[in-house]
Amino acid sequence: MGFITVCLLGLVLATVLWMIVKRLTSKKLSLPPAPEESLPLLGHLFTFLQRPEVESNDDFYLNKVSAKLGDVYMLNLAGTFAYIVSNQELAKTALTHPNTQNRPSNKSHKRAFGPRARGIILCDGEQWKTIRKFVLELFRHLGVGRARFEDVITAETDRLVVDLNNSADKEPIPDLLHRIQRAIMNIVSGIILGKQFDYDDPAFKDMLHIIESYLRLTGPSGPDSFALLLPFGRGAELRQCMAEFKKLCEDTVKDHTGVTEHGNQSDFVGAFLKEMDQRSDDKDECFNLENLMACCLDMFVAGVDTVASGLTYTIMCITTHPEVQERCYEEIDKMIGRDRKPTFADKDKLPYLQAVISESLRIANVAPFGAPHVAEKDLEMFGYDVPKGTMFIVNYGGIFFNEENYPDPKLFQPERFMEDGAYKKDPDFFPFSVGSRACPGEQLARMELYLFVSRLLQQFRFEVPDGSETPNIHLGTSGGTRSPLPYPVNIVKRS
Repeated sequence: MGFITVCLLGLVLATVLWMIVKRLTSKKLSLPPAPEESLPLLGHLFTFLQRPEVESNDDFYLNKVSAKLGDVYMLNLAGTFAYIVSNQELAKTALTHPNTQNRPSNKSHKRAFGPRARGIILCDGEQWKTIRKFVLELFRHLGVGRARFEDVITAETDRLVVDLNNSADKEPIPDLLHRIQRAIMNIVSGIILGKQFDYDDPAFKDMLHIIESYLRLTGPSGPDSFALLLPFGRGAELRQCMAEFKKLCEDTVKDHTGVTEHGNQSDFVGAFLKEMDQRSDDKDECFNLENLMACCLDMFVAGVDTVASGLTYTIMCITTHPEVQERCYEEIDKMIGRDRKPTFADKDKLPYLQAVISESLRIANVAPFGAPHVAEKDLEMFGYDVPKGTMFIVNYGGIFFNEENYPDPKLFQPERFMEDGAYKKDPDFFPFSVGSRACPGEQLARMELYLFVSRLLQQFRFEVPDGSETPNIHLGTSGGTRSPLPYPVNIVKRS
């Protein structure tokens, strides 16, 4: 181990020790219960991070602890308190409280792109308000999540239908997720970069690989966990991944050079560069090249994997429940027919399909931890003291699989989201979070899910191949986003 590595480890351990001593010598706090197993200095960090590559909701460490300690408990993540919340009402309180809207420090973005790289997801304070307003205004300008953006999504569903048609009535497709990821990536690429790609384009494949690698490497607590501070292993691999993304962004900025002079705001990069030109302040903490790259990474990560995983899980749930698939066909054929494509305006005509998508997202739990919130000052919540800097992590699996909210929670039952023949919104179901820090791309994601699922079911049947095991809808990869395991599926053209 080199001298620099030893120094870094010493600095980290000294900092953690100082934080612990400071807290022990301050006034006695009323804190939530915590698991007994804990390492000196590191606390519960390694236990939290050491998740199997494949896990079910029953395997989640947070769920196991919640069963013993209740809906609110505390983990010590190397000196940082993390309150784990597994109850829907308590989670809403933690997510919407005016003094819990901060995020953990985003050191990985700063190391990769520069000291002013905050991004969107882990940005806070006035900078977060500024960048969120900018993103929402751009989305409105582009029509993202609205009817006029529908043509962009429909064009990509057309490409996916052609792609699947070429494989239909032949050998099983071994991994549907990858094909869906390409389609969603192309939609997001159009928003961010202003261009869409041929699926075989090497640049497109590289971009998809970078995003997949980043999600695999960041894990449950994000890229700033202790393990990723080390100059080897996952930390080194993550830095290489982000260096590749930085090069991609730099090339994109070069492609946009001169475009912003004519006021082109047809994509995120162009609009961001134009904002930089208008502010013409090299010291601007929000609109600078470093933060542009961080924001682009956040938008790709948030916009691609969660939607692609949710869509693939939905097809998996439909495939493993033929009776649900048949009912979807009946609804689509009756209300839409086969002669035209489903539109977003048809959504209310397909309440059962909406229920199927919601129940699939509940089962999938693709973002099991969401994005952490941080207390910006000392406060009290749930009858406990909350020291400044405490993280709030919502255990969505504990909420979505709560027997009181969802009887027999492991069963796939779209009827949970139906009432008197209409789709029923469930206030306890918030996969995109709630409050001012809820996902700004929620409307886009919901439009994508509806348009893709309705179109695919209008065109195809999805069947488990003869001789293959029925895929387990409760298994998925671990990490910041939960993806379904590859499963073979027969694509059959509907006659």
